[in-house]
Amino acid sequence: SSARRSVSARALCFSRRSAMAGSAMPQRRMQMLVTRFERLSRRISLAGLMSSHKAVEAIAAGRVHVDGRVVSSNFKVFNEAIVTVDGSEAPPPRPGPRLWAMFKPKKVLCSDTPEKEDTETLRSLLRKRYEREVLLNGRVQSLDLDTETLHDKHFNVVAGLPFAADGLVLLTNDGLFAKTLTDPESRILTAYDVKISGDPPVDLLH
Repeated sequence: SSARRSVSARALCFSRRSAMAGSAMPQRRMQMLVTRFERLSRRISLAGLMSSHKAVEAIAAGRVHVDGRVVSSNFKVFNEAIVTVDGSEAPPPRPGPRLWAMFKPKKVLCSDTPEKEDTETLRSLLRKRYEREVLLNGRVQSLDLDTETLHDKHFNVVAGLPFAADGLVLLTNDGLFAKTLTDPESRILTAYDVKISGDPPVDLLH
């Protein structure tokens, strides 16, 4: 019986040492990296640097770098790639499209082009509003505006309004998203409040 107790004690001691040794051994864990691939021109456009069409021209002209190397083809890149255009970085896109809403006054063109021929555009209007905010709040307190405002970024107008009309206008950084919102199959209705002078015929209204 004493021999059996000695053998069982040695076995118990061995099992404890094995367990301690097993817990001390480093455990290997496998991590799966989930990334997102995006066409190079689309990534540049989503970053607000320029339109997709101009991004394709910039790639062909050798102005685009991916991970420090000049590229000449519009291939797909993953989120971790470092993309620059003329030295300006195009960060990876957010999971979803961005959407802004602004009130367009009358006699303002629904365009992202700068002001031309003394005609106000959405671009020039956004720039003036940005400069006013910086003037009122100071440069330091207005740092976050650079990431939220569109005064210096490319944007797409969703169902713009006529030059003489005023009302709500939607802006987005995603051209495909803008097309989806205006696609008849999406069944998204747009309401217009139209004022006319006189008493038009009923046939004309229909």
